[in-house]
Formats: sequence, structure tokens, C-alpha cells
Amino acid sequence: MLHNGTAKSVNAKKAELKKATDKVEAILNPTAEKRINKLETLQILSEKYKAVKEKTDDLTNYRASNDDTQARMEFKAQNGYSFSISNNAVIEEVLNVVENKLFAMLEKSEKEIIDFQI
Repeated sequence: MLHNGTAKSVNAKKAELKKATDKVEAILNPTAEKRINKLETLQILSEKYKAVKEKTDDLTNYRASNDDTQARMEFKAQNGYSFSISNNAVIEEVLNVVENKLFAMLEKSEKEIIDFQI
């Protein structure tokens, strides 16, 4: 006869095994609805990646075409307020921050797609 503590341990392990088996079963045999939902999520992740990639490419092209002599950066708020910067050193610093952020976002977005399981 098993001791009460041993019986509880065996039952806990059986419950854990059943939970793991059910989880694997759900992954290997998803319903049609779950597959469609996963596809929709993947499409959203894909659109996010494409948007960030496009902005990264735009910035790369801007930097390649910029001759640093006539650079000007303008900021506009929705309320109509705006200001501009024409100091090349400041513009370069701002662009570096934007570039680093875009590359980090692109890397994160790419990882989300690669790690995504349908």
C-alpha cells in the first residue's frame, strides 16, 4: 500500500503528464478556427514587419542621398505647430537614434515571425 504522500505525488505526476499530453495534442491537431486565427496573427506580424522594413529602407536611402550641406529636418504636430533643424550635427544625432530604434524594432519583428508557431 502506498503512503498518502506517495499517492499524492503519483497523482500529481499523472495530472502533469495529462496536461502536457493535452497541450501537445492541441498543438499537433489544432481546430480549423485555431489555424485561421493563427494565420490572421501571422499576417498582422507580417504587416508590422513590412512597415518597419519600409521605414528602415527609407532612412537608409535618405542617408545615402544626403550630402550634409543642405540638410534640414522638420517636425510638425497635429495642432499645426512645427519647427525645423538645419544643424547637420544635430540632424545626424537624431538620425542615429531613429536608425538604432528602427533596427531594434525590425530585429524584434523578425524574431516574432521566426518564433511564431502556426
